[in-house]
Amino acid sequence: MRAHVLAGVLTAATGLLTAKAQAVPLPTIEFEAGPLASVPVTTGSVSAAGISVTGAPLIGSATQSILRFGGTVTLGVFNPLQVRVTEFKLTTLGTLSSFVFAISGVLPASSSVSWSAYVDPTNTPFGTTDLIGSNSFTDPSSVISLGFSDTVPQAGSVTGPFALTELLTISAPVSDSVSFNSSITTSAPVPEPATIGLLGVGLVALGLVASRRRAGGAGTA
Repeated sequence: MRAHVLAGVLTAATGLLTAKAQAVPLPTIEFEAGPLASVPVTTGSVSAAGISVTGAPLIGSATQSILRFGGTVTLGVFNPLQVRVTEFKLTTLGTLSSFVFAISGVLPASSSVSWSAYVDPTNTPFGTTDLIGSNSFTDPSSVISLGFSDTVPQAGSVTGPFALTELLTISAPVSDSVSFNSSITTSAPVPEPATIGLLGVGLVALGLVASRRRAGGAGTA
């Protein structure tokens, strides 16, 4: 009888987990470079115009996400060139506590890059509700290429579905190339020491209960 009851409980639990997994939305990426636009993809990666975008589920996950964006752009008719990427339908199991935005690259002579990164708690594609990082880089030299980099940590609070968006404006002499790599990382809060202590106490208590049950079973035998 107990075996049948246990089997029924496991079946029900498996069904609930499956339904929950199916209910979780798939993180979706869109990408635009000038007039070029990608269709929404849920495979975690899209590439075009010398640029690659990678996100969940290939790296990170829907609950602890990493959006990577970079490549080499050669300037042509559209100059300055506006590039933007978004990853939406990201979800959290709890409140996210921080975002870290990082960018680095190489500017050819007489070029510039401006960038900004946003988190949108309304889960809107290309949403720009909350700015989490921005900067501008310029190479005023007419003969020398310059490297650039920046890292911006930013406290945040997101408790439901949200979107990450990154915008770049690239300007350079026609036929010159600008290379860059960037990422947006999100993380969940670290448990407080008190929480960890309570978890330890709970585990010890469960161990004592299991031991007493085993001892009681041996005595009745």
